[in-house]
Amino acid sequence: MNYKLMGLSLSCVLAANLSAFTLEGGSKILAGGAVSLGVEYAQKDESLIGKVTHKKIIECSPEISGAFEYGSDSILFYPKKPLAKGVSYSCKKGESKVKIYGGDFELSGITEYAKDTFLAVFNDEVSEEEFTANFGKAKHQIQNRSQNSKKLSNKAT
Repeated sequence: MNYKLMGLSLSCVLAANLSAFTLEGGSKILAGGAVSLGVEYAQKDESLIGKVTHKKIIECSPEISGAFEYGSDSILFYPKKPLAKGVSYSCKKGESKVKIYGGDFELSGITEYAKDTFLAVFNDEVSEEEFTANFGKAKHQIQNRSQNSKKLSNKAT
């Protein structure tokens, strides 16, 4: 019974050490979609480096979920799903805060099938409601790309 109590207290100390940090230094999206969050630990403990948890150790709005890996001066966040383009996530741990930006939402390609029929390809998922709500901006991008495409094809002939 003495061993169980010692094991329990050790895991409590480990959990307390893992959560004793503040967000410092911003965020950076890495290749593959992971996000590096600058942190400052209340107490340095080399044994924590490389530990991974699925516990929600920071609060973000809009909400995002995933796994966290502790590093020496950062925490790597591996989102369960890719971050949405055009969305800024506000994250906090206690009083410390950081912003994570999912990247620009862009029109990545367009194909004209007829005078008034186009296939628009975006760099992220978009629902019909989102497209309709933002059609003015997309329409402007489509018209610019279509005009540039026509100028290029006229020069080639």
